[in-house]
Amino acid sequence: MPALVINQITDLTPQHSINPSYINIPNNITLADPQFYDPSEVHLLIGAGLFFNLMGSGQIKGNKGQPFLQQTKLGWVVSGPIPSQAYCYHSGPSSCFLLSADPLQASIEKFWKIEENYITIPSKYTKEGEECEVHFQSTTIRDDTVRFQVSLPLKPQIAQLGKSYDIAFKRFLSIERKLQKNPILKQAYCEFMSQYIELGHMSKISDLEPDSSPSYYLPHHAVEKNDRRENSYRF
Repeated sequence: MPALVINQITDLTPQHSINPSYINIPNNITLADPQFYDPSEVHLLIGAGLFFNLMGSGQIKGNKGQPFLQQTKLGWVVSGPIPSQAYCYHSGPSSCFLLSADPLQASIEKFWKIEENYITIPSKYTKEGEECEVHFQSTTIRDDTVRFQVSLPLKPQIAQLGKSYDIAFKRFLSIERKLQKNPILKQAYCEFMSQYIELGHMSKISDLEPDSSPSYYLPHHAVEKNDRRENSYRF
């Protein structure tokens, strides 16, 4: 039988001494633990897979409030209720330790510490940081819906954006071929583009050739969601 060796299985069993004179045990049987009434360590804890193989057929039932005796291959074992007068209680010092802590207060303090670690106030702004703060203070307003609105801070010196025209043009030809095969999607796409022009989100360019000034061409496409009732599109 494989076994796991540990320092301690559980506390002493039983927890208190028992006077065996209050328990009716026949003299003609051999107990597996003759000193079962004295608190002692558990030497071996057997699992259910082997436990029932050790059980025998013999069993002696005691009177009401008395334990019963079960025959095993290791000897008879005592199990069940013990008369209260059989316990031998020994008075000893009792100690009670109470640690009280407010979980809400502890959580708030932990939150403050996290905030202190993450929020750092810069000792000196950079030139771009100062310009960004001035831009925020001068352009932030509240609209009719009481929401805050601020314009995007754009750098006066635009860095090299790369060649985006060729990629955007290839994407445009690809979406055109897709729209020719799907008239419903084409109609929804045209409505979307017209709405963006009416809202002022975009405008038509007069020249089809790439502009020599710094610019970025943003490709676009459609995402179709098939539903049982109707199809929806997102661009």
